[in-house]
Amino acid sequence: MKTGIFGGAFDPVHNGHIRLVVCAAREYSLDRLILLPTGIPPHKALLNASGEHRVKLLEIACDTIRREVDIPVIIDERELYSKETSYTYVTLEGFHRDYPEDELYFIMGGDSIEHFNQWVKPDVIASLAVILAGRRKEVDEERIKSLVEEYAVTLNADIRLVGSPEIDISSTELRKMLKDLPYGKYESYEVMMKSSDFSNIPKALNDYLSKKTLEYIYEHDMYRI
Repeated sequence: MKTGIFGGAFDPVHNGHIRLVVCAAREYSLDRLILLPTGIPPHKALLNASGEHRVKLLEIACDTIRREVDIPVIIDERELYSKETSYTYVTLEGFHRDYPEDELYFIMGGDSIEHFNQWVKPDVIASLAVILAGRRKEVDEERIKSLVEEYAVTLNADIRLVGSPEIDISSTELRKMLKDLPYGKYESYEVMMKSSDFSNIPKALNDYLSKKTLEYIYEHDMYRI
């Protein structure tokens, strides 16, 4: 079985994440997708949303992914509530123990390729999984191909690019927009959509987050300052 693993803070999960895993699953005929919310990330600041809320948003995302690719989509919480810093090589070793017969495919954003050799034990990661990397519009294609060739030699890494370019948005940018929602003013996001305040909401929020995601974020005041 070909199992795709996609980890991240998902703070919040957005359409760029969804598009990447859907494209990876289709292009490489994956049999199963595992979404892996990070607990204590090694390279990022403290997370904004709780693990519980991030999982709820991932559940909404899973429904969308399943409509696009007819394969099991699972949320794995092994990193989420661990008190240890999350390192990819440790997590992949765990998946190898859990799924010894599976071929693992580790999915990452295209921007991660540029500093993949600086991750903790990238050679171990490369020995445990095929790496599927998304393309980014702002990352030079020739530069990425050059790095893929370099890592094949220096890390013995099998890195394959996902055909469709990633949606050019980040969770950081979305959080900046989400903090300005009129939290608490309306009984629901749907009611707010019919108000004059809706015209002040950045278009990107509705482009990159599903209505159900926005409803959940608004209802739970997730990114209120």
